[in-house]
Parts: sequence; C-alpha cells; structure tokens
Amino acid sequence: MGEHEPYDLPAKANQPLAMRQGVSVVGEVDAPPPGNEGLGSFLQVLWRGWWLIACCVALTLGGAAYYLSQATPIYRSYGRLYVDARVPLIVDDQQQQLMGTPWNFLQTQAALIESSPIVSRAIEDGELARLPSLAGTTNRIGAIKGMLKVRTSTGDMIDVSVESLVPEDAAAIANAMLNAYIAYQSAHMRNTAQEMLKILEAEKARREEDLVAIRKQITDFQLANDKLAMANDSGALASRYNDLSHSLVQAELDAANARTALENLATAIRESGGNSRLLKFDDTGEFALGKFKEYELLIGRLDEASQALEKSRQLYTEEFPLVKDNEKKVEDIRKLITSFEQDWLNARVTKARERLEAADGLVKTLRKSTEDMRREVVEINRLKVQLGALQGEQEQARRMVGLIDERIKAIDINQEAGAFNIQIVEVARPSTTPVKPDRAATLRYALFLGLASGIGLAFLWNWSDQKIRTVDEAAELMGLPLLGTIPTIRTVKEEPARSRVVVVEPSSVAAEAYRTLRTAVYFRSGHAGSKTIVVTSALPGEGKSVTSSNLAVVMAQAGYNTLLLDCDLRKPVVHRWMGMSQSRGLTQALSGQMDLDEVIQKSDIAGLDVLTSGPVPNNPVELLGGMAFLRVLEELSKRYDRIIIDSPPLIPLADARIMSAVADATIIVARLGRSNRRAMKLAGDIIRSCHANVLGLVLNDVERRVGMSPYYYYYNEYGYYPSRAQAKQLERAGAIDTSPAGKPKD
Repeated sequence: MGEHEPYDLPAKANQPLAMRQGVSVVGEVDAPPPGNEGLGSFLQVLWRGWWLIACCVALTLGGAAYYLSQATPIYRSYGRLYVDARVPLIVDDQQQQLMGTPWNFLQTQAALIESSPIVSRAIEDGELARLPSLAGTTNRIGAIKGMLKVRTSTGDMIDVSVESLVPEDAAAIANAMLNAYIAYQSAHMRNTAQEMLKILEAEKARREEDLVAIRKQITDFQLANDKLAMANDSGALASRYNDLSHSLVQAELDAANARTALENLATAIRESGGNSRLLKFDDTGEFALGKFKEYELLIGRLDEASQALEKSRQLYTEEFPLVKDNEKKVEDIRKLITSFEQDWLNARVTKARERLEAADGLVKTLRKSTEDMRREVVEINRLKVQLGALQGEQEQARRMVGLIDERIKAIDINQEAGAFNIQIVEVARPSTTPVKPDRAATLRYALFLGLASGIGLAFLWNWSDQKIRTVDEAAELMGLPLLGTIPTIRTVKEEPARSRVVVVEPSSVAAEAYRTLRTAVYFRSGHAGSKTIVVTSALPGEGKSVTSSNLAVVMAQAGYNTLLLDCDLRKPVVHRWMGMSQSRGLTQALSGQMDLDEVIQKSDIAGLDVLTSGPVPNNPVELLGGMAFLRVLEELSKRYDRIIIDSPPLIPLADARIMSAVADATIIVARLGRSNRRAMKLAGDIIRSCHANVLGLVLNDVERRVGMSPYYYYYNEYGYYPSRAQAKQLERAGAIDTSPAGKPKD
C-alpha cells in the first residue's frame, strides 16, 4: 500500500493507480463560479427562511397600515421671508466684522423668530388666542413653539412653517409669526439706528482730533529735519553720489596700477642685480638714459677707450704699460656709467613710490567722501520713510472721517425704514393635504424593517439550526461530488424491508435511485472499478446500513459477484435485516477460529453473499487494525467482484477511518433534515486526513422536489439524474422543462 497506510502489504493489482501511490482520489465536483460562494450561501439562507421573512414583512406592513388608519392627520403651512442685512458700519466693507458671515446672520435671525418675544408679540398682534387649536391652552407660547419650525434657505431666505390639526390655524399662526418678526425688527432697528448715529458722531469727532494731531506732528517733523529739503532734489543727490562712486573706482584702479608698477620694478631689480639692460628702458619702452647727454658722452668715451685698449692689445702684451693704462681708463669710465645708472634707478623707484602714495591718498579721500554721501542718503531716506508713515496715517484718518460722514448720512436717510430690508416672499396658506403621517415613507420604513428583521431572523435560525436541509448545501459543505439522492421511503416501514427495497419494490422511486447510485459508483471508480467499497456516515442514524445493503443488492442484480461485509463490530444490524445468524461471522475469521468459507453466508438474492459481524468483540479497533483484517480483505477481493462494507460512523469511532484507509473507495451517507452541518464538516476533514479514496456523497430521505435544484430530473420520471451542467445544456436545447409542472421530453 501507499505511504499513508499502516500496513506493509503489496498493493492489489486491481487497485487504482492513485491508491497504490498513496494519493487520495476524490471525485471531481463542478466548482461554482469564482466569487459566488458567499452569494450562493446568502441566497440559500434566504430561500430556507423565506417564510420568516414573509411573516416579518406581513407583520410590519400590517402594523404600519393600522398606524396609518388610526393616526390623526397633521397639516403644514409655511411662509417665506427675504432678509437682507444693511447695518451701518464704522469701518469699510473689507474690514467688516460686525455682522459676521451672511449664513451666521440668517441662523441668528431664524433663532430670533423662534424666540419667546416674537411668539408673544404674534399672539398679541394676530389674535391667535381665539384659534381652535389654541383654545383652552394655558401655555400658548409653548404650544406655538411646538408647532413652529424655522429654517434657513439659499438666497438669504428664511422659511417659517407651522404644523397643526387645523389647516387654517397653521396658516394663521405662520402669517402672524412673519408679521410679528417684521414689526419687532422695525422697532428694534429704529432704536439701533439712533444709538448708532450717536456712536458715529462721537467717532467722527475723535477721528478729526486725531487728524489735526497728525498734521501738527508732520509739520514739526519737517522743521526738525532740514535735510528733507534735499529729498526734493533727489536727482542731483543721486548724480553726486554716482560721480563720487565712479571717481573712487578710477582712483582704486590707478592705485592698483601704481602698486603693480612698483612691484614689477622691484622684482626686475632683484632679478637683474641692477645691470640688466631692461632697466634702462622706461614704462613706455623707450631708452630712458639716452635722454641724458652726460650719459651719452660717457658711452662715447667708453667706446673710444675700448677701441684704444683693443689696438694696444693687438700691438703689445698684457703687461705693457700702454695696455695697463688703457685698461684702467676703460674701468674708470665703466664705474662712472654704473654710478650714473644706479642713481637713475634710485630716482625711478622713488618716483614710483611717490606715485603710489599719491594714488592711495586719493582713494582714501574719495572713500571717505563716498561713505559720508551714503550716510547722508540713508539718513534722508529714513526721514522720508518716517514722513511717509505720518502722511499715510494722515490720509487714513482723512478717509475714515469721510467714511464715517457717509455712514451718518446713510443713517439719516434710512432711519425711518429701519436697518433691515425684510420682505414677505410667500404668504402662508391653508394646506389641503396632510404631511403627517407620511403614508409612503411609513410603508417604506415598515417594508425595510420587515425585510431587515426577517433576514436577521432567517440568519439566526440558520445559525441555530445546524441540520442539512438541501442537496446543494450538503455537497458544498463537504466538498464532495454528489453520487445520488435517495428519496424518502414511505411505503415500506420495517427496517429489514427498507434494506431490501430494490427487491421488495423494484419499480419504486427508491429502487431506481439505488440503481442510479450503482451507475454513479461505476463511473466514479474508473474503468478498472473499486472492489472494496466502505459505506459510512458522520454520525449514527443517517442510513448508511440501509444504503450499503441496497447498494450490495443492486450490484448483485447487475451481475457482479458481490459480498455484503458487516464491519460494524459494535452495533451490527446486517444479520438481523438479512435474516441470518450472528453466531458466526467476521470476528471468528479475524481471530482464526473459523475459515472464510465457514463464516460467509448465502443470501436469497443471486450473486449476493453476506459476511456478518459475528459475535461483538471487546476490542473491535484492534481486530480491524491488525494484519488479519488485511489478509481477510485481500482474500475476499480475490473471490468477489464487489465488496460492500458497512462500517461504523466516522466521528465517534476510529473503525471507519481504518477501513477507509485500506479500502479501494469510500462513500459517505448523510440524511437531509437530520445530518448536522458541523458533524458533516468534521467528517469531511477526518476522511481527508485518512487519505481515503472518497467517491462522493449519498443523501438519504430526500423529499420529492424539496431541497433540490430545478436542474435535476426526479426518479419517478425516468430515473435519470444528470449533472447540473448537463441539465442546463438540455434546458437550453429545449429537451427538458425545469418549471415545477414540467416533465422531461422524450
């Protein structure tokens, strides 16, 4: 077997390849479209709890209808005001802060309309006390406030609405509130205008005093700073400053040139030692010493003496007196020339130094003059700034006095009309249609509440009720393919007969369902087939023993040499249903007390043998988990084409896990309306952990047309159970009709 099996026996030759390699083979399931799992579960819960949703909706709509029939109608009338703020201001419009933003102003006026003074005035001026809706009311102000609603609107509008049982009273109260507000504002703003006039006149007098003081301050400032007179001739001052700046730049350039010439002359003297001929030229490149006649005479004498010396040397030796005399004469003349040149160089250096000192002195003088001029310009500019600030204050004070004067004139003109421009845009009129109760809104809220509460109860019921109710729910929960559904068997009540329903009622819907299951097992197990098939369930009472018995019968009826093996060594039932003895069975074969030929019993159905459990042992897990069980199973596989094993449930016991791991295939049985969701999910996890080859799921006790998709045929039609995808293709082709009354076409 594969790596997952606890036995070290050679794999059966006829086992599926995947099983021999230790790989669990689970039948393919038509996967739902991606992202639709959550939607499908949601719709499934709604479908299961539709009656709860319907009841909740009916109750809420009924309650809403009763409320609407008993509610007293309330009528609403409303009027509209246009309010434009025109408040006299001390400052200009850009500095307006007194009234705040228009929206805040409208909010304030809306709150004012709802205030007690306005309501009290409306009661007095509008004679509202005689209205039927206020008759007998002691607190009329509170009653009107309860009816009144004021809100701001766009475009400086204020809407005043009143709700009352009498439509005429609602209109009368709304109009009285509008008139009371206008009267209150007119009286209030006349008083406000008079107070504002006094404030503005006092402010004007103070501003005029400030203006006079500023003028005197400007005059005193100009007299104390006579330099401001030069500020009027700013062009000449700037021209003088520019001339000084240009002269300073030129002087600094001349000083730099003089310093450079002196440095160059000193460098040349150091490098030439005073004998370089280059030193005999001035800055213009002319031979400067040639301008001195004395120097020219010395040069001429040196040439004559040199020629005489040369001639004497040609005639005489070096020691001859004439030669000596001529040499001394040449030497003396050269000393005179060198002395003359040195004096000339000293004079040239002195002149360069004097030129540099003169240039530096001029630069210093011009710098001082320029700095003095700059300071004077800065001082004048500072004084001009101070004067400009004083003049600005003077201009601002003059403008403020003029603005206040204009405000005083405006108050004089509008004093009688008031400060606010208030107009009644729309007069309140009695309404013919009640606003409360709102029938459409009430019904909508009731419908929404009914749906919400119904859906909530449906999900609560779905959460609390863990039983499997539909075929699709069971298949999706376990993630297994659906091999078949067994309808509810109503005509046969006794368990022995139900375990052989394919024989007792061969033409029944249930018998046809078991034959369909046989076909599904054949196709799911592959062409080679699975010899040993374990039939188990999550918990007891889900119909696994009935399913295994009937499956064994239909296998035998199909011509397979079949053995029904009862491996439920705790609560066996096969021997009782088949009418056989339990005195000999599997436990004797596993313990070695009897041979297989002695314990296998023939049934009354051709091709079907039965191996009962035998006496109930004390150690069923050890018997089934030992090597003896494998040897028995291997021997039986050689004798029979199909071995249907009835095993205990998966969850409470380990027996079914052991058998599922060593068998060729496993079928899980569940019962609609009884199987628990949590148990089925746990069973699916357990069977996958055993690496069993699970063929699929069989559902018992399926009501006709209950919990099934409309894409399934039903067994009482033709006994054919196509897949959902095949049914959809047949429906599109017109081969079937999936309506409740529809029947498959030939």
